[in-house]
Amino acid sequence: MSIVAVAATDLPYILAAAAMTGLNLFVVLRALPRSGGSPTRAQAFLSGYVLVASTLFWIGLPWAILHPDLYSWLWVLQLMMIPMPAPFLWMIAALYKWEQKRLAPRGGLWPLLFTTALLVNEIFMAIAFSIGTGGPVAPLSALVGTALDSIWFVAPMIATMAALIGWVPLSGFERRILAGLTATMAVGPLFAVSSLVAAAAMGAVMTGALIVMFEEFGRRTGVPPGELRLAVGVAAAFAAMAVAELVTVLDPAFAPNGLAFASVSVAVMALEVGILVRRGMSTPDLDSARPEPWTASARKVTALLGFGFIADWFMAAGILAALGGFASLAIPDLGGGLSLAIVSPALVAGILVLSFVTASPFFLGLMGLEMGALVVRRIQRNRHASQRARLSLALGTYGVYTVLAPALVGGWTLLPGTWPNVGAFGPVAPGFLLAIVGSYAIFGSAVFLFGRRAYCSVVCTSAVMYGGTFTQSLIPTITESPLARHNVLGSRWRGASRVVAMSAWAMFAIVIALSLATSLGVGPFVLSGVDLAVLYAAAVWNCVWYLAFVAIPFLGMSPCRNWGFCTTGTLYGAISVFGFYRKEVFDKTTCRTCVTRDCGKSCEVGLVDMPAVLARDGRFTSIKCVGAHDCEEACPYGNLVSRDIRDPIRALLRLPDRHRAQRLRFEAGIARGEVPRGAAPGAPRLPVSVAPSSD
Repeated sequence: MSIVAVAATDLPYILAAAAMTGLNLFVVLRALPRSGGSPTRAQAFLSGYVLVASTLFWIGLPWAILHPDLYSWLWVLQLMMIPMPAPFLWMIAALYKWEQKRLAPRGGLWPLLFTTALLVNEIFMAIAFSIGTGGPVAPLSALVGTALDSIWFVAPMIATMAALIGWVPLSGFERRILAGLTATMAVGPLFAVSSLVAAAAMGAVMTGALIVMFEEFGRRTGVPPGELRLAVGVAAAFAAMAVAELVTVLDPAFAPNGLAFASVSVAVMALEVGILVRRGMSTPDLDSARPEPWTASARKVTALLGFGFIADWFMAAGILAALGGFASLAIPDLGGGLSLAIVSPALVAGILVLSFVTASPFFLGLMGLEMGALVVRRIQRNRHASQRARLSLALGTYGVYTVLAPALVGGWTLLPGTWPNVGAFGPVAPGFLLAIVGSYAIFGSAVFLFGRRAYCSVVCTSAVMYGGTFTQSLIPTITESPLARHNVLGSRWRGASRVVAMSAWAMFAIVIALSLATSLGVGPFVLSGVDLAVLYAAAVWNCVWYLAFVAIPFLGMSPCRNWGFCTTGTLYGAISVFGFYRKEVFDKTTCRTCVTRDCGKSCEVGLVDMPAVLARDGRFTSIKCVGAHDCEEACPYGNLVSRDIRDPIRALLRLPDRHRAQRLRFEAGIARGEVPRGAAPGAPRLPVSVAPSSD
């Protein structure tokens, strides 16, 4: 049946489907106590009996429709009479006092029975109604795909899951993410309308659900272990459905009538209903609901980030496939030129396919919507005008510089000032070399005047990816992860991060030189027919960057900045050290007596030595500082500010200091005794409210 218009002949089917859905809901909810806990054996037995009897009827009905003879319909009538003995069975249950005995609270047999009966019930009802409204479909796989992607199956299952979500005892967060997962099931019938519509709808629903999920974790430092496990499971379900969506869009012949997406949807529905029924039959365990720091669960957080990335990638790939974008991707065969045994054509092809999607405006748009929504939430909660302005500028830059301009402006990567961006692909021809040099000249000058934040915390995609509430909550991973703690903490490169940074620069120089030589006709220095600069950009910016992003729980927050594989960032960091940008405090004594060291703890690149340097010198610079200004926001006394080219200019013009108002508030706090000055080491911090800087 069309989801756009309903024919008058479909009305009996609609009424029958609504009646059966209502009956199933009544039976299931009758067996699940509203407040949770195990149902009585009588409730479970009778409910299960009715569901099984109904299932047998719906299994027989499609056969009777396809073989409309008297014998088939007699069998259907007999199956319809199976639920009749239910009152008699209730008397038997009462005789054995089953209405007083409850099921085992953790048993899995009854949830499995209920889930299986519900699904089989709805599947065969959908098959029967699909045949009745549209006629037989051949082959059998096409019939099943048509039925499972029809509203005859999707609508009753969504109604059932929605009722269970509202009935079963769940936390508010669990209800929201399960509701988002349930809403995704509605995409199935859209495949009959348009693959592009279905792919876009899935992207919208999943993106919204992931935003809700990430925002919840960003809002809380601790969550019950069960909620984190459920979030990982929901993200995994999104990833599986996104994979199935791409398969359905790419090859309808392999997945007739949406069978691939429908099959995965049915599996996800089965798991969700099973979880809900089991939760409804179980007594809530209050001890397991005690919040725990979720950032310390490195494997679960990595899985959450990984499944989220997979879902986004395949959603974007599905949109590209629906638009015919994959047809423009030609995977080169192994040809002449430079050949290295360690680099296989399959690896090169994999890098190109992965980067083809991650560099597309659809993937960057989906990621921008997810991470950008979390940046908006952070802006709404932030008291500091300078931080709100920086984050707002980063959002605008991401939309224009990263998504819209590369997609709409032809030859964007050839314009000076655009090459360091993620979407930079092209051999280093003389014209492109001008774009590279021009880009570094433009951004290098801005960094020299205003610090590394002019690029890393505003223009680079990292400003949005790392700037939201969820990723900001991952800052403690720098000290929680042994790998990060031993290699990236502090203001200087050390350990493995130094090796990575030096290797990245060496590789960058080599591929630039060889790509330029190829363009000048010196030699065909290519791998599997791909220019080395193109392959390097694809591998680093569109593969390694996202792998590092997913691995934040192990590598620590801001891995591209901390581990040095971003050559652009390390170059601008070196320039900023010799420029005008620095951190500065009004009074070193306050830093010497500070026991919280909040400025170092809040730094997303792990500059934990900043408090000691400020206490000693009163100013601080570092090649790794990205100017995110979280340290200034975290200082409990308002003693920390940033200086750049504007400060000497204002002094030369004899204009008031940019931070004059903040200095006056700081000095007033000292006079009132709210700011410690000369206190004994170990003295507790006094609470103080400091207004933000106008920087």
